[in-house]
Amino acid sequence: FIYFENLTFAALAGILAAAWPFTLLNSLSYEPTSLLYATVIGCVWSVTEYLKSRRPGYLVIAGILSGLSAILRTDSVLATFGVGLALLLSRSLNWRGKFHAAAMILLLTAAVIAPWWIRNAMVFQRFVPLSCGLGVNLMQGIGRYIPESNFPKDDRDIIIEDMGEEHHKSLMNTDDNCYPNGIEREDVRVRKAKDYISAHS
Repeated sequence: FIYFENLTFAALAGILAAAWPFTLLNSLSYEPTSLLYATVIGCVWSVTEYLKSRRPGYLVIAGILSGLSAILRTDSVLATFGVGLALLLSRSLNWRGKFHAAAMILLLTAAVIAPWWIRNAMVFQRFVPLSCGLGVNLMQGIGRYIPESNFPKDDRDIIIEDMGEEHHKSLMNTDDNCYPNGIEREDVRVRKAKDYISAHS
């Protein structure tokens, strides 16, 4: 909508988002992800209002909502870059305005996330952006598309490989692949995935 400024595109995007199975599943849960869509939509709405009114307050709201979205689900930070790209492509701003608006949203997003970066650095003595999902995604991606790798294909397989069948059965949340010792386990997963990719590339 920001680029085409057409309600038809906005309506189609809303229908596709609402019908997406992942959206339907998470809207029925109590996980943080169920709040994600409200923050992302609020961010996009704020940017749209900024383009219409040129009031910088809307950029502030968009940046804060973008940061909250990243905290709720790490990979939603991609939406931040998508909004920034949409601003850069907007036909209603000059080049200076485009870069100013995009930079403001990125900086505000980083400011909202910064306390988590600082906290993780103090607790774990290392830089952990927001979560420890890289190794999980790499191993599951390899496991699903290259079965002969014998890599785990889902969260249950990840936990069993990390800590054994008995530990998996004892968990209240049997999809918890970050607790306990999530950082250490994540390091092992990333190393295994990198070694496999290096050996087969």
